[in-house]
Amino acid sequence: MRAWAEAHPNLATWAVLAVGMVAVLAWSAREVALGPAQWWWLGVATVLLAGLCAWIISWEADAQDDAQDDAQDDAQDDTEVGDETGDEGAEDGEAADRGGEEPVA
Repeated sequence: MRAWAEAHPNLATWAVLAVGMVAVLAWSAREVALGPAQWWWLGVATVLLAGLCAWIISWEADAQDDAQDDAQDDAQDDTEVGDETGDEGAEDGEAADRGGEEPVA
C-alpha cells in the first residue's frame, strides 16, 4: 500500500481527501432528512471535489519540484559557463552585460 502511494502520490492524496471529506459530510449532515439518491450525489460531488483539491495541491508540489530542478540546473550551468567563457578576468555580470557584442561609439 505504501509503495503504491509513493508511486501515485496524486491518487493517494485524492483517496485520503475523499475518505475524509465524505466522513465529514456524513457526520455533518447526519440529522438532515436526505433520500438515498441525494446521499449518493452528495458523495459523488464530494469525491469529485476532493479530486479537484488534490489536483490543485499537485500544482504546488510540481512548482516546488520545478524550482528545485531549475536551481540544480542553474548551479550546474554556472560551473560549466565559468569554464567555457574565457572571461576569467571579468567581474560578475560584466561579461553578461556586454552580451557578446562590442559597444558602438
